[in-house]
Amino acid sequence: MSSVGKKVLEKKFFVAVYSRNIPEITKCLSKGVNPNIRSTEYGVTPLHLLAERNDYILGYRLLEYKKFDVDVRNDHGYTALHVTCLCDCKKFALLLLEHGADPNIYGRFNKTALHLSVQNENYGITIKLLKFGAEVNVVDCFGNTPLSLSILDTNNYLIAKTLFQSGANMSVEHQRPLHIFFEMVLYCRCIRQIDLVLLLLENGVNINMREPDSGRNCLHFVAVTGFLELAVVLVEKGAKIHVVDSCKRSPIKVAVDHGNEVIADYFRKGYRPPPLLTALPKIFQWSSKVRARISERKLAEMEKEAELKQK
Repeated sequence: MSSVGKKVLEKKFFVAVYSRNIPEITKCLSKGVNPNIRSTEYGVTPLHLLAERNDYILGYRLLEYKKFDVDVRNDHGYTALHVTCLCDCKKFALLLLEHGADPNIYGRFNKTALHLSVQNENYGITIKLLKFGAEVNVVDCFGNTPLSLSILDTNNYLIAKTLFQSGANMSVEHQRPLHIFFEMVLYCRCIRQIDLVLLLLENGVNINMREPDSGRNCLHFVAVTGFLELAVVLVEKGAKIHVVDSCKRSPIKVAVDHGNEVIADYFRKGYRPPPLLTALPKIFQWSSKVRARISERKLAEMEKEAELKQK
């Protein structure tokens, strides 16, 4: 077959797959068209097209044709399995895995299918990938693991817990510029995120670990953010208050320097709330009273300064 005839046949094959024209697909395959050919316009194969549409019925029929390569990449380095994870196509993902797709192929930015399914919060695909041997502790070019993505990017407790149950190793996270535990403490702003901090502690994180460069512990970081509820949880879990960093600053000093006087007041007085579930509403009431007291003190100081100026 001439090169022109070959290109015409390949174009017919793409059009047939796109339009789901099964007789034409069969005809093209019988004439020897390469089923793994990439489109010159979009850089994708017919399998990528079907994966994006979640067309698992046609996909199943085509994969019976043994010459299909389930791990062929598009111009971005993604396989059809990567595409199913990007587009949340669970049924097509399962079809590919059952036909031997490799879940550990690196795509763009060194991301595997597991990175993408976690990033898109697709629990169903994540479970299937793990079942078919996806590597849990794989790292992309940005230093992200599936675990760090589930905790820091999506805050998905269910996926994070599943990854731990599947062998996620916290030692990998020590390679990050800032440990995942300290990052989570810094980004924590709500009760749902506190659950993720607790999940890390339940899975082997030392609550009194220090950040190597600054010598800070978790209370130094929460002193920066001023999130009182998290501070209470960390202290109740055994975080040490009277620890100084490399600049000889305690969490109390850091809290004061960042204007978080409520946290500083909590650290000074060693307030011990009842069990956490009943404590948080009381913490809110208590913190409101402390803020009011601080405001009154500042107002009194301003009035005193005004009187001194008048004299």
